[in-house]
Amino acid sequence: MSRLGRLSAGLVLAVVTGGAAGSADPPNPSEAEPTAELEIVRVIVEPARPGPETLCELRVVLSNRGRHAASRFRFAVRVAGQPLEIYGNQLFLQPVPAAAQHEVELFKFWSSESGRPYPDGPLTVEVRLEAASWMRIEATPSGEERTPIGPVSGLSISKRL
Repeated sequence: MSRLGRLSAGLVLAVVTGGAAGSADPPNPSEAEPTAELEIVRVIVEPARPGPETLCELRVVLSNRGRHAASRFRFAVRVAGQPLEIYGNQLFLQPVPAAAQHEVELFKFWSSESGRPYPDGPLTVEVRLEAASWMRIEATPSGEERTPIGPVSGLSISKRL
């Protein structure tokens, strides 16, 4: 399971992880599911304690344990339980090299807006990686060529923290 460190008191984050959910005892290593090759290891919201009507920056740190670069990320984001529709048809093309972690900047969002009031309790932000592609990236005289070589599997697991 990914370690996220301490979360600010006013913000709850939900992230994609590859561990067992809700178990009081640590899993037996021989019974544990394999760790996903691509996962969100950190969600960053700034400011850390947004008030009502605050423009927030959103970034994720992705860990790629695969043999190829990954790109063409499709995310779903929910703020205060409501989906941000802008993510419905967007792909983020920033590549994450093989065996590396990389920060990907997502769209900014308002902590509250028409149709989504600021909550009475903590503001929740949920980021889910729904799709990605493995990529072959080759240097060319004019820059680089990116060729998709297949979808990344096993991305539908999410855990709320």
